[in-house]
Amino acid sequence: MKPVLLAFAAAAMLSCVSGSSGSEASSPGPLKYFTREEIARAKTYEHTGNTLRFVRIGVTAALFLLLIYTGTARRFAEFAASRISSFPLRVLACFILVFAIHTAVLFPIRFYRSYVVEHQYGFSNYSLGRWLGDFFKGSAISLVLGAILAVGLYWLLKTSPRWWWLLGTGAFALYVAVLILLTPVLIDPIFSKFTPMQDRRMRADIVALAKKAGIEVGEVLVMDASRRTSHTNAYFTGFGHTKRIVVYDTLVKEHTSREVLSVIAHEIGHWKYAHIYKGYVLGIIGTLLVFLIIKFAGARLLTHMPLGTDTLASPATIPLLFLIIFACNLVSLPAQNALSRRFERQADQTALELTGDGETFIQMQVKLARVNASDPDPPALVYYWFHTHPSTLERIAAGERYGN
Repeated sequence: MKPVLLAFAAAAMLSCVSGSSGSEASSPGPLKYFTREEIARAKTYEHTGNTLRFVRIGVTAALFLLLIYTGTARRFAEFAASRISSFPLRVLACFILVFAIHTAVLFPIRFYRSYVVEHQYGFSNYSLGRWLGDFFKGSAISLVLGAILAVGLYWLLKTSPRWWWLLGTGAFALYVAVLILLTPVLIDPIFSKFTPMQDRRMRADIVALAKKAGIEVGEVLVMDASRRTSHTNAYFTGFGHTKRIVVYDTLVKEHTSREVLSVIAHEIGHWKYAHIYKGYVLGIIGTLLVFLIIKFAGARLLTHMPLGTDTLASPATIPLLFLIIFACNLVSLPAQNALSRRFERQADQTALELTGDGETFIQMQVKLARVNASDPDPPALVYYWFHTHPSTLERIAAGERYGN
């Protein structure tokens, strides 16, 4: 579950309505850096992705409502109660059913988006077998992680109906902290191979950049992304001793050392501003707000739904809780992504200050947009609601301002 930040949702939605475009007014026109063909290709690619995103949203909401109003959730909960004496196991059985139906219904959309479309645009290096293998591995991991949350939450709902929301927030905070700590070393290697960066000169330059920012750099790893995609990227992840910068091998292969350093300086910026820790804290606050919404709105919704129960602690309410969490996340996306874009701008500014190289920064943004078919100037609604990063034109403008 992506953490929700409801406290900022109203302001972000106002921005969504009032904005006229995805970029700042001072941004350069896209034709200054891109051809009409590149712009058209990127917009078509993004339009396809956005269309499928809206379809997925609609299908997901409709599925949860159907599970509720057709009586499917109620009948399965009753069946589980008649066959399984253990309450946690009944919750687990109902969760697995909802998860399996949700995964199966959304499978065609996911397959078309991440396999068919990616192949159409020449981005994917996946064979069908490898794609299916990763899909089933990812689904299995999501099932296990989700089941832990579901069983834990319903156990608290049953045993502590008054304070479950507070205890649940604390438990969730611990769960996410452990997950962030262990994901880089336990989960990520299931899908990709990570090796220490072999270029000693580049690693020395990275260490020097980090030292300049007052940061002791952790591991710098190269991921074998080229086995799956031609997209280029880098990211930082982990807590404590598992903290690391991960660079796609496509980034190292397709870009100059100065461009790679510009990208890594951006990741150092995330460390400098402690974005992962801030995001963690805000995510826990968002979770608390969602639990409070479930506590006060969920019981009232039960009176209008054929779930055969008057308590949220019944496994029959799993689709209802999924629907509430899904709706909260969707409504708060503008706020979540506004905060994410703020973090990304801070990291961009750090990259410019550390490298002192606005020209390379701009070159890198242009190359990334071309390689990834990113719309340089996305529509305002899509930008404010779904984009986690500033638009390419915004980032280019930042580089131009630094150069001046």
